[in-house]
Amino acid sequence: MGHHQISTRGLARGSGPALRGSWRCTSKALIKSELFWLAFGLSVRAGLALVLEPRFYQAEEDGYWSAAQGLVQHGVLGEKGLARVMSPMAPCFFSLFDALRSARMAQALVSTLTAWMIGRMTADLTGSKRAGLFALASACVYPFYAYYSGLLVTETLYLALLTAGSWLACRSLKKTASNWAAAGAGFLLALAGLTRTEAVPIAFGLWCLLLLRGLRWQSLVLALLCWALPLGGWLCRNYGVVGAFTLDTHGGVTLLHGTMFFDADRIDASASRQAIDLHPVLSQAKNLKELDRDRFYKRVAMSFMRENPWTTARQWLQKAADFWRFYPRLDPGGGRWGLVALSLLFEPALICLGLWGAWRLRDLARSLWPLYWIVFSTFVVHVAAVSQMRHRLPVTPVLMLFACAWLDKRLARRERP
Repeated sequence: MGHHQISTRGLARGSGPALRGSWRCTSKALIKSELFWLAFGLSVRAGLALVLEPRFYQAEEDGYWSAAQGLVQHGVLGEKGLARVMSPMAPCFFSLFDALRSARMAQALVSTLTAWMIGRMTADLTGSKRAGLFALASACVYPFYAYYSGLLVTETLYLALLTAGSWLACRSLKKTASNWAAAGAGFLLALAGLTRTEAVPIAFGLWCLLLLRGLRWQSLVLALLCWALPLGGWLCRNYGVVGAFTLDTHGGVTLLHGTMFFDADRIDASASRQAIDLHPVLSQAKNLKELDRDRFYKRVAMSFMRENPWTTARQWLQKAADFWRFYPRLDPGGGRWGLVALSLLFEPALICLGLWGAWRLRDLARSLWPLYWIVFSTFVVHVAAVSQMRHRLPVTPVLMLFACAWLDKRLARRERP
């Protein structure tokens, strides 16, 4: 009996380290698992979608949801049965769902798939599965992917389409790549342009560079066709609505926000909108037709830039700083301190490591230069128009790729005997 008790105590003493060792092995296996990170990312995003109240948290949400409901009720992209010129992808996507919560849950799924895509893109373009796992984990825990997946705006869809398009553009540069990689890049970048019009000049510059870099002509022709046809179809639709081949009619007011009313816009977008409404000349433009109003706003903004070159230069410098700032601007009342704290936990490391990795791994620029172009062109577009921290979101997958590739390379050097 005593011998049996001694054996049991010995077994109990030995089971502690064994259990701890088993727990460590299980933890390591989970951390190295794609499914674990995807489940974590989806649970965070879906949880946010469930806890958000059935109301709008940003002014843009109301416009996109109203356009989606108009499409469902009247079969017309617009409001109250009247067609409008606007980017169609986000409202068309939201029109598939009958409730705000359902649309947010769908965006949570899209955001999780984007995180998976960022991981696979990193592994594919760098040749390192570990770098891909690092990128997947980074994308799953990155708080602003989850934050914007809960808002019915264009950020989540645009991020997914631009990331997929730039990945295929890089793949099309490989000697063994099929022509359909370039075709897929063209189609996805066209959809990105139908989500946010800034993708149109970005993609156009990419095609020019691909032409100069000697991409096979069959691939380039397929890419241009797959890019131009969706955009051309939407241009024709808009010609029937406003009598002009245009993708958008809010570029003029955006330029006004970034020029004449720049200081008010830096306080809050509603402050600059109110300033436009109170302006003795601009307030009268409300009575103009949609296209005429947009053209009038553009003329006024361009005239302001020509007449005030030093002010414009100062604004460009400030917008450049706003694009790379570490935390979002605060509300006039001093709110959103939680977002500031969350930003400071992630943004400095992401930006600094991402840009440092892009510099240190510049030997990969020959095969990854479309990613460098995405970062540069997105930055330039928003310096010229309006720049906020959220406008940097499309370049964060590139920053994650370079940061994780550089970390993987550093670890590989240490692991060498």
